[in-house]
Amino acid sequence: MAQFTHKASQGDGSWDLAYCERTEKKNPAPINIISHDTVPSGEINIVPLREANKDFPRLRGKLRSWQPLFESLSNNNRAILGGSSAIEALSLTSFIDAIYAAADSFPVEVQKDQKEISGDLFSVLVSVRQDTDREALSEALALKPVAERLDDLVQKDSRAEEWVISDGQLVGVKEIANTTWRLTDRIENDWGVSYRLSGSDPLPPLTQPLLLLSDFVGRDTQFRRRVKAISALKDHSELSALLDDPRSKILETHEVADRNDAWNELDPSKQEALDRIISTLPISLVQGPPGVGKTRLVRDLTDHIFRADPTSRVLLTAQANSAIDHLMDEIIAEVSLPDDCLIVRPRAKDYEGTHDDRSPRNVTNRMISDFCESEVAKNAPKNLRSQIDGLRNISTSDENARPKKSTSLSGKDIQAIEHLVLRSANVVFSTVNSSSIERLVEKKTNLIGALSKKQAKQTA
Repeated sequence: MAQFTHKASQGDGSWDLAYCERTEKKNPAPINIISHDTVPSGEINIVPLREANKDFPRLRGKLRSWQPLFESLSNNNRAILGGSSAIEALSLTSFIDAIYAAADSFPVEVQKDQKEISGDLFSVLVSVRQDTDREALSEALALKPVAERLDDLVQKDSRAEEWVISDGQLVGVKEIANTTWRLTDRIENDWGVSYRLSGSDPLPPLTQPLLLLSDFVGRDTQFRRRVKAISALKDHSELSALLDDPRSKILETHEVADRNDAWNELDPSKQEALDRIISTLPISLVQGPPGVGKTRLVRDLTDHIFRADPTSRVLLTAQANSAIDHLMDEIIAEVSLPDDCLIVRPRAKDYEGTHDDRSPRNVTNRMISDFCESEVAKNAPKNLRSQIDGLRNISTSDENARPKKSTSLSGKDIQAIEHLVLRSANVVFSTVNSSSIERLVEKKTNLIGALSKKQAKQTA
């Protein structure tokens, strides 16, 4: 329904008549009905548009308006949602993402000609396995059948070279069941299509083999972290209310940025934006295309925070590692951070980027080394001294190495100190969906947050 607009009007609509643009042949599913009311059929009169245009001037003001009915439905809507619509929306979005991800895991059967090509290379032949549940899921999502989608992916998608074979009962739970493979051949035969894959490890016995794109395992981890974050959000009443109705929760602090040399170097729009961020609680959004100076603004904001309070704790986060590294270069080079400022840059073990010396493990090792050389450690009682020496031995060894028998400490003790370092850091640079953010959420760590979504050709 929409307001009726008379052809001779200046664009103003009226609910004295309601214009129906289209109809649905089927009733909506009950779960999709947020609010409803009953109107007796005898009170509704349907007329063609031409007749409505002709009679509207004569009937205007004499008809029962649709407006009160829609207002009533809107009030019922608010009562049902009850302030949790943002959490519901985030939950449903994550659920839909997970469903589509599940549809992209392809059930396969491994044919019996698995063989060793060389000492460090194995070959396996797989074909699509019939799975009624996944076929039903594909149909419910209006997707092509499983075999057809897999073949399209193999032939048309550049990502389809690297694959993971996992067990359907363990996928997303135990990575030990995963083996990585590279597609080497597509074979058509009388009973369908088979795919030849090669890998560096033999295929372990699997109950329900699944063929997944190589990025699926990381995506599954992200889903689990997102679910944890949404669960934590439910317990954060202030932030939940803010997401539902942002403007009603905004507070004015009357604080402004320092009028220093850095301020004078900003153009008027950035000066206004910086003042607005600093004077607004608890959240502020700055939007602009690439190249207008948003990173500079984050840098100046960080400088203001630490000038006001050298003990502040700040989280600087973005979607991509490259954006984090760029932001970190800017802030370390240009911001006057306190001499004892603890800076941590968590990253995946296989990420090859800058600032590796700021990883939680390397920061922890330096702190342990400094402590072991301190007067406190040197003058410690003998039994404590042996524990300190054991801590030093573990911190300087490979993280997967077994501890020496002379100490009761283990690699888990180092990990516990790493977590403590992360929670105590003054500045944390991390991607949005990292395991470090997950730990901070779990421990309900309080930080000032700055999100930078800096990607090519995107508004940020």
